[in-house]
Amino acid sequence: MVELACGLPPRWIRRIARGYHPQRSAELQILPKAPNFVGDGLPHVGPWDYTSRVPMFWYGPGFIKPLGVVDQRATSADISPTWARLLSVDFPAPNGRPLTDVLVPSDERRSAPRLIVTLIWDGAGRNVLDEWPDEWPNLRSLIPQGAWIEEAEVGSSPTSSAQIHATIGTGSFPQSHGVVGHSLRVDGRIVAPWRSGPEILLRPTLADLYAEAVDDRAVTGMLGTVPIQLGMLGQGAAWRGNEKPLAVLREARDAETLGAEGPAWNLSDLLQEWYRFPEYANQLPALATYFAELEDADGIEDGRWRGHSLDDGVIEGGFQTPARIPYQTRLVEEIIGREGFGRDDVPDLLYLNYKVIDQIGHIFSMNSPEMRDTLRTQDEYLPVLIDILDREVGEGRWAMLVTADHGSTPDPQVSGAFQISGSKVQQAISETFGGDGAPVVEKVKQTELFINEEELAQGGATLRDVAEFVMTLTQSDLESPGVSNISDARAPAFEVAFPSEVIPSLPCATEDPGAET
Repeated sequence: MVELACGLPPRWIRRIARGYHPQRSAELQILPKAPNFVGDGLPHVGPWDYTSRVPMFWYGPGFIKPLGVVDQRATSADISPTWARLLSVDFPAPNGRPLTDVLVPSDERRSAPRLIVTLIWDGAGRNVLDEWPDEWPNLRSLIPQGAWIEEAEVGSSPTSSAQIHATIGTGSFPQSHGVVGHSLRVDGRIVAPWRSGPEILLRPTLADLYAEAVDDRAVTGMLGTVPIQLGMLGQGAAWRGNEKPLAVLREARDAETLGAEGPAWNLSDLLQEWYRFPEYANQLPALATYFAELEDADGIEDGRWRGHSLDDGVIEGGFQTPARIPYQTRLVEEIIGREGFGRDDVPDLLYLNYKVIDQIGHIFSMNSPEMRDTLRTQDEYLPVLIDILDREVGEGRWAMLVTADHGSTPDPQVSGAFQISGSKVQQAISETFGGDGAPVVEKVKQTELFINEEELAQGGATLRDVAEFVMTLTQSDLESPGVSNISDARAPAFEVAFPSEVIPSLPCATEDPGAET
């Protein structure tokens, strides 16, 4: 198994190792043969470059050097250490480092910025920008005035939002901060992060430690969509008695999945114990106010967007369209003004997550005209946001990072990917190793299997046995119901499978400061 795992490209296995936590990760690692993937909805989970590489653009006249394209490597773990250095705050980051080369030296700066903004274009990895190179002219035009890290990546795998947002906030990978996925083991149970509160995060974020350091004199907050994004803001009032930071989400009531979004801005009763929600968030112009811009996006005046009725359940009454971007930006403007972000000389921290690119990628794919419209609109509202910051905070008084938390998955008709049925993986293993008791496979994820080891042992099998069996499964064994995309019925569906417990002993997973990220 060691030889099999170490046969992967070194950067892949390093990403997998950084994403592994011995008490929380699933028992078995599985890696589909690229571009294959497990599950529905075009998931973006895995150690491949297309899921991992992200834009990372530092901007802020007077604080960020106008370097243009910077030929260096960086990961999402470097974000908070870099902001901490700009703030002159001590911030222990196990896996991140301050990117001092992008910062104007302290003896040349007038003062610290009044506001630091971390802006996430959720799902807008480098593969999305490369697919649509003409649809982000505003971001591109700013590059000479800031620092664009050419070789930036999230740094770990699996590559989904909960883990990477926590990495952005803590300056550490899941191996340290403990949020290893949208499912993880805690005290033997498989749980979802943030469903029971912020204690799921094992390390403090920059916002946690900074609020403590300045005795809560700074304004900190986040505007996003779902709780899994809270990892970049932090533990809120759960951290050493800090005051509640602002948190604005749109979580669906009784959501069955961590990405489920509701029709109104909100914060669950549970989360309001540690964060505060502004009631004025739902008193602004409705989403329908911005529907006219959808016709501008596709150039057809038919009251529809790319043929989709605004009553279509797929686009959720227009919420999963570019109209959501100006709608959210209007709320950003209101929050900055009402909450006093950047109003005094104590620097404030604001985290923004725009999720619609990610959602469009899941629904329509990154190759779709819907993605083209959405990326273009996201870029159009970047200068709008900058104008808001200049007006509310002051020109030359703020700094911003534009990045993403992962890439998006190409349409299988473009990539040739085979869509692996997770239920058939579970069924095949159960038929081979299961007995009359509890299921051997408790949960199937895109790159992991949660295994009931006690049940497996009762049948006289081991994790290694299951891994070897997974490697024998072919496309014909695992075809998703209703999806006919078999390219080679006898072709193995998986690149590797191995017990997670071997990861710490893998010689190829050892961090090498001189190696590629």
